[in-house]
Amino acid sequence: MDLIKKHLPILIAAILGGIIGAIVMRNLIPPPAPQSGGGFTFKGGEAQPIDCKTTEEKMTIAGSSLAGILKDGQEVKVIKGYYNCKDANRGDVVVYGYAGGTQPLAKVVKAIPNDKLELKKSGAGWNILVNGAPAKTSGGTPYNISEQGFRLLSLYIKDYGGVVPGNAHLIMGDEIGGSLDSTRFGLVDKSDFIGKVAR
Repeated sequence: MDLIKKHLPILIAAILGGIIGAIVMRNLIPPPAPQSGGGFTFKGGEAQPIDCKTTEEKMTIAGSSLAGILKDGQEVKVIKGYYNCKDANRGDVVVYGYAGGTQPLAKVVKAIPNDKLELKKSGAGWNILVNGAPAKTSGGTPYNISEQGFRLLSLYIKDYGGVVPGNAHLIMGDEIGGSLDSTRFGLVDKSDFIGKVAR
């Protein structure tokens, strides 16, 4: 009994500290975001409806990284906001808001969340395997990326056990060796997709 009395203030302080800490942490850390396709986002602890409205805008392709799919100077229709309430599919041509540039990029989705991602040595470069099969250009040739692209994508494979994590996507140009795409800036989050190119 004396032992309990002796340590009672410390026990009370520990319990109160835990309760206060839990309250503070609850207010500092927002609740997890919903899984894609849920239709709601959370802000301040309350569900907020996601804006599913889309708009159409004409854009002009600049550059040749998608030459087998879209030509330099070609005008395309972009459905902006398309991915706010829809998942991206393999083969979608997306407009991506690249933080490192002044212009958005048009790229092809090659891997989506939960796909298995691997890299396999091939000649002087590396093939990207998605669910065991080589990712290919529109002409049917497997991508053969450089050591730099290999090192970058290897980090994701190592960190996520070879599985594309939720909301992340592998997006590529149509050039065999890669272009300004996931081989240069890594996997990208769906929230950075400006829209879908309608074809």
